[in-house]
Amino acid sequence: MSYRYVTIIIPVHNSEKTLLYVLNSIKLLNYPHKYIKIVVVDDCSEDRTLQIAVDFKYENEANFHSIEVVRLGKKATTSEARNEGIKRAIPGSYLLFLDSDVILKPDTLNRLMEIAESSPEVGAVGALYLTSSPSLSEISVYYRYLGRVSEGPAGTGALLVKWEVFEKVSFFNERLGYPKTIYEDLEYVMRIRRSGYKVLIDGREPLPHFKPALSEEVLIKGSKSESFIQLLKHLVSYFSLRKAFALHEVLKVAPIRYKLEYATYFLLLPTLALTSLYSLTLPLLLASGVTLIASLHSLITYPKSLNLVLRILAGPAILLSRVLRALTLAIYLIIRPLYSGKLT
Repeated sequence: MSYRYVTIIIPVHNSEKTLLYVLNSIKLLNYPHKYIKIVVVDDCSEDRTLQIAVDFKYENEANFHSIEVVRLGKKATTSEARNEGIKRAIPGSYLLFLDSDVILKPDTLNRLMEIAESSPEVGAVGALYLTSSPSLSEISVYYRYLGRVSEGPAGTGALLVKWEVFEKVSFFNERLGYPKTIYEDLEYVMRIRRSGYKVLIDGREPLPHFKPALSEEVLIKGSKSESFIQLLKHLVSYFSLRKAFALHEVLKVAPIRYKLEYATYFLLLPTLALTSLYSLTLPLLLASGVTLIASLHSLITYPKSLNLVLRILAGPAILLSRVLRALTLAIYLIIRPLYSGKLT
């Protein structure tokens, strides 16, 4: 079997609690270490993150192609950190973007490489990664990919990208990225898709994601007030001009069908308002019909192992979140001149 070089790029910031687990998971990969370069890009951490990365480098570099630890001179976004890692990658290698809180499994890289090499149409493959106590949002967005390999908006928490694809889509958009904004991963994936490549998600063996979240048990068995407050906070979070700005950046590079999809979400609200002028029954029927379709879709799409209530609610939850995003995006586009330069 012939092996390809892989550069693993890890942006870090105050990641002392998880970084060593991530680095040790790379040590356990069933992939020849001499074909792996690790690049850790530290964004001015104020804890022991840098020291952990440096210690790992000196203790393990002989077992890998190379290990490089980069200390940025200023606070940066995850996009800037990833771009710095790309500049230091092995030319022609696969790029594996890995977050500092996503733990690889021994066969993860082999699985991703096998999928990526299966067809020239595949430009990138992401491993599904989940918290141990997923929030309703996480369940709604990611559980539909469990147990199979399918096309989808793979996140950069564990994303393998072919070098020839990077040469076409170039670097990450530095106007996006945590802590400035979100959706830098979605924007990157959209550019890959627009370039004619498929982006796949491997959901067969989800990776551990060390991030605190509301557990499914609380959502199902917790008090109604707790569930309502969490749901309300989640919905309110969509009314953010920074998120609207980021979504606008995504849609600028997205294939046309995504632009049309969000136009449809936006038109849903004025359609309901206009039909209410003629009859209150008509918008209720329309809203009920759309909600029913969304529920049936998630009921069919999501794995049967998932709680039945969550399978039914997932579709409407995604629909509502996208309608709210579309509404906030429309508001942003109207008042954008007032915020020129302030959101980047």
